[in-house]
Amino acid sequence: MAAIEFERNDPVSLAVKDALLHWLAKIYYGLIFWELGMKNHPKPQRKDHLSKLTDDFLLSKIQASFVEQAKFNVPSTLFWFEAPSSDSGKTPNFNFASNHDLKSIHVKFGTNVLVACIGDCNLVSEWFGSSQYDNAQLYLRENAKNGPNAYLDVVSEIWAVRGALPVSPNITVGSGAIIDVSRQGILTRPDIDENLVRSNTAAFRNYLVTR
Repeated sequence: MAAIEFERNDPVSLAVKDALLHWLAKIYYGLIFWELGMKNHPKPQRKDHLSKLTDDFLLSKIQASFVEQAKFNVPSTLFWFEAPSSDSGKTPNFNFASNHDLKSIHVKFGTNVLVACIGDCNLVSEWFGSSQYDNAQLYLRENAKNGPNAYLDVVSEIWAVRGALPVSPNITVGSGAIIDVSRQGILTRPDIDENLVRSNTAAFRNYLVTR
């Protein structure tokens, strides 16, 4: 996993990225259907909200990938981080969480942490770019051994960026192809609300740690 650099455009890196995004998208939508299948859901309003997500355009792409064995070619952001195991021995070997409002999911297995923003048209990677990624990876190397939940700080920040995007993802379909029109008419990249990102990062972390 560590040898794959998602920013590269070589065939191997792109193939691995596509496969991981496809896997994470299946988990994300699988969790929705799992909750919908609960006979006595503890939160009926949440179940009603989830039922609306089954009309999602992106879900149809996932279904097509099964039926037609097609690629999940929806433009999405994917990050991989290495989170060293905590010296306390309390770091979970496997953990995951999803946010349906943000179409985001993270999965941790071993020392690997994957964070995906499904159908965001790669916008998150514009406001959580290479410098933020490098800082996040450095943070994990310096703090993960002392804090088993350090990786959740990084997940929370990425989710916060997704929620504060100043440009909304916008996908259309033309001639059978997916077309990203999110950036049409935007000449300069707008600034993101840093205060909102910080506030939401704290809120998401509190949710992820206590869930």
